[in-house]
Amino acid sequence: MNPYYLFFRQNRTVVLGMFLGFIAGYIYWLHFGIYDGTSAFSSEWWTNCVYGILFGGLAGSLIKNKNIQVLFIMIVLFDQIGFGVGFLKLGV
Repeated sequence: MNPYYLFFRQNRTVVLGMFLGFIAGYIYWLHFGIYDGTSAFSSEWWTNCVYGILFGGLAGSLIKNKNIQVLFIMIVLFDQIGFGVGFLKLGV
């Protein structure tokens, strides 16, 4: 079999998480980003997409390894320190 096919078949949850993280990072920049200034986190679209890819890949690997509790703890911690998009605060 093709080695690329085998790689994507074995890591499809991680790749899907990375793709969704890329989309989420771009949407975050589009709605909450600072278009001018010196903020390295939200002034450029590609930095948010890279952070989204990293976070999505980490989330995908945690889901793949069935560490759902660790994933929820990580989301709550990131939301508390300001790296989340605030979706936990929608019900407040």
